[in-house]
Amino acid sequence: MPSLYHALAPLAGVSLLGLAGPAAAADKKPNVLVILTDDQGYADLSCQGSPDLRTPNIDRIAKEGVRCTHAYVTAPQCGPSRAGIMTGMLQNRFGYRDNNQNRGLPAYPETPTMAETLRDAGYRTMMIGKWHIGPEDREARKSGAKTSSDIGEADMPWQRGFDQVVMHEGGGSHFFPYSPAGEAYNRQRGRDHRLLEVRGRGEPRQFIDGLPEKTYLTDYFSERAVAFIEDEADQPWFIYLAYNAPHTPIMAPEADLEANNHIADKTRRTYAAMLTAVDRGVGNIYAALEKSGELENTLVFFLSDNGAPPENAGSNTPWRGLKGDMFEGGIRIPFLVSWPAVLPRGKVYDPLVSSLDIYPTAAAAAGVPLHQKLDGVNLVPFLTGKESGQPHPLHFVMWRQAYVGVADSRYKVIRNNQQPKAQRYKEVEKLPEDANFDLQDNPGEDFARELKATDLPEGLVDRIESWRERVAQEAKIQPGAAGNPPSNP
Repeated sequence: MPSLYHALAPLAGVSLLGLAGPAAAADKKPNVLVILTDDQGYADLSCQGSPDLRTPNIDRIAKEGVRCTHAYVTAPQCGPSRAGIMTGMLQNRFGYRDNNQNRGLPAYPETPTMAETLRDAGYRTMMIGKWHIGPEDREARKSGAKTSSDIGEADMPWQRGFDQVVMHEGGGSHFFPYSPAGEAYNRQRGRDHRLLEVRGRGEPRQFIDGLPEKTYLTDYFSERAVAFIEDEADQPWFIYLAYNAPHTPIMAPEADLEANNHIADKTRRTYAAMLTAVDRGVGNIYAALEKSGELENTLVFFLSDNGAPPENAGSNTPWRGLKGDMFEGGIRIPFLVSWPAVLPRGKVYDPLVSSLDIYPTAAAAAGVPLHQKLDGVNLVPFLTGKESGQPHPLHFVMWRQAYVGVADSRYKVIRNNQQPKAQRYKEVEKLPEDANFDLQDNPGEDFARELKATDLPEGLVDRIESWRERVAQEAKIQPGAAGNPPSNP
């Protein structure tokens, strides 16, 4: 397999070359729906054990599919995490180290995105919501551009495989962007308050004008997903629905706030209300799938791009850490996957999985051969029980100059070469340069119970160091390079 995971610890019976999934011989290829939330905590679904959030429609994905308890993203921050999801590759391979320090996506057709692969296989593709892969607003301001959309389009979704696009600029947006407050908020950050739209493949991008002041982004994004499903019912489609909820600024419609009056803390109540809107959208999407008769043959993923930061009152319980650091709370995420025609229902899956697995799983389900080197694997054989091993005996996370290796879903090695002040989100205790944990015996990553290197599985540290050096060389980044990246917006 062309994957570092399997170069280090081979698995039998899985290949990314010539992938063929259960749907390869089916009359109709499955639809693919990826639902991504923004800065959502690990615990913040009722199916994840939340005591105060009510998410019955999202819970349905778990009830009719598989809930993965040990799922990781490849960076504790929005941009690089999303770049990994879209390419199926550890983003550091192509120099995407940080929200504001990236070299763009790898070139097409040598390394196509998930959207490009599925589009080339006959899928209609749509991206909705937050992109955040490519130039940042601060770069736009430096160049004299009025908005981030004016500085280049090479890595924008309409150039990377999506036939239709509805998106906001930048990493965050006011949730009522067409209100006077929303317009002022976004323009202050160098963004146009209006949504960008591409209506069809090859069509020019344009701003969406004239939406009512009360338009709430989450609801609007859900409505556009439903409309696309209704329009494309006669052919396979791929939707990447990237909600910006519950990212800051924390705000929600009054009715959703009222529905969460049982939560005393105001910020937490608003955060819950934002997820109420996401849950309502998922319910409406499922209703559209049922109406079209496509539910059974739709592969659905639900996940967050990283853990919750302190300012949105999200919960990463039971894990230590926050968005922006390498503790479990920064990189361990809710991860649900459903494909009623193929996957078991109501299954809880504990072995380690990765956000990088979405791409090869979708490609395999569509019967599409892949010829580029990916770091993800097709999860279907593992989730169905046809493959008894682990998808990833060894998994890696890399961000800036900090990196993590997790072996056998248990042993975790953290190496942190950056200066503490480079971290925006950090706990009271400073992350040491080296830290080793047994997540089974020490899930809270208590420094007092830290392992010595000699207590780790033999050869684990050497394998991680070897991997780090190879990735750094590929990306032309010197391992352990000095310097502090700028703070994040």
